[in-house]
Amino acid sequence: MPAAIGAFITGFTSLQGIYRTRLVAILAAAAGMALTSFAGALAAHSTPLLIVVTALAGYAFGTIAQLGPTASTISLNSFVAFVLFSSQPLSPAAAAEESVLVFAAGHASINNAA
Repeated sequence: MPAAIGAFITGFTSLQGIYRTRLVAILAAAAGMALTSFAGALAAHSTPLLIVVTALAGYAFGTIAQLGPTASTISLNSFVAFVLFSSQPLSPAAAAEESVLVFAAGHASINNAA
């Protein structure tokens, strides 16, 4: 499931810009989603921590989105990954494995952007 989510969501990022900029956007979205899926799975262990991290992530991604349409797409996709993966608390090892799957599948979306 993490790989499917990573590939599906980064597929939307491939609709941004010309070929060269799409590749950068896809890689940025894959990396952002991998990091936020990891953070979400770890923060899910504590409700107060999850509330604080969600608020900080929402503010950060809202600020990043002001940089333009591509940044907005990347930040939105990263925040969606955070919300999805924060629904189930995982151990650090399991969260890392999950985020690697998200990144690998998102990175594989580059083949579809060509």
